[in-house]
Amino acid sequence: QQAKISPDRVTDSPSIGNLILLAHSDIQITMPNLQTFLPAIISSIQTNTAVEESLSFLMTSLPTRTNTPPTAHLPSSTATVLVTLLSQLASVHPDANMRHIAFRILSNVLWLAHPPLRLQFLYDMLTDPDTPEQMLVAGVGLVKEAVLEAFSPDAAPTPNVFASFAFIETLGDVLFSVSLPDPTDVEESLEEFLQSAEPTRLVEVLGLLFVLLQRDVDNRVSEKDGHSR
Repeated sequence: QQAKISPDRVTDSPSIGNLILLAHSDIQITMPNLQTFLPAIISSIQTNTAVEESLSFLMTSLPTRTNTPPTAHLPSSTATVLVTLLSQLASVHPDANMRHIAFRILSNVLWLAHPPLRLQFLYDMLTDPDTPEQMLVAGVGLVKEAVLEAFSPDAAPTPNVFASFAFIETLGDVLFSVSLPDPTDVEESLEEFLQSAEPTRLVEVLGLLFVLLQRDVDNRVSEKDGHSR
């Protein structure tokens, strides 16, 4: 007779082996399990061991992302670790599907972060000189998601930083500026510009600007201390 494995025995013993077992089992994984297994997930991703299982674990344990505010936020330390790991994985993993999955989980983690911390994460991502070009483009999409949520009819009654002057104060110069090559040789500079990620990033920025113009009917992002800027 095959011995049954106690769910508590597995979920209370964080290791990469048990992480793999949980990812392939029908045992329910919850947010508390994520806190317990976070060191194993960090080790898994950093050593490129059982990365698929780690991503599966995260997808199962995190609440499904919606356009409404989450009922509970991730602890700041947990959110910081996951954003760092998933940003790197979504940027450099050689498999496109894995990059896409990591990016969608990153979006979910940002949704679960406290809005001011979420704003800081996005600022760091968009201003870090080591951020790959494709993540600079994708990062604008993550900002747009946050703005859409902040102006959603289902948004929390308390003010959201993404629907305030703090959003423009923090990200305005980062988003709404153009990175142009050295104009010494116009033709060469134009070719360099067109081959870079900047045109695609600007398309994303224009989409974000359109969302702001459509949703921010009270011009909240330009008002500081009740006064329009």
